[in-house]
Amino acid sequence: MGNSNNVVILATGGTIAGTAAHASQAVGYTAAQLGVAQLLGAVPDLAAVAGGDLLAEQVAQIDSKDMDVATWVA
Repeated sequence: MGNSNNVVILATGGTIAGTAAHASQAVGYTAAQLGVAQLLGAVPDLAAVAGGDLLAEQVAQIDSKDMDVATWVA
């Protein structure tokens, strides 16, 4: 019997979901622009590496500085 892994990604926006005109450019950077589906799409082999079910949920879409207790509880 093989082992099965379940990986759950809870996305809240923040820095990792930010965008700018160019990857090396900090001017014009805006946090929380990409959704979890777009982020996962950038890593197509992630499901295979996870070795099981890969589930993703967009819990919030906010800048990291706006994170609060209510969002963490959600």
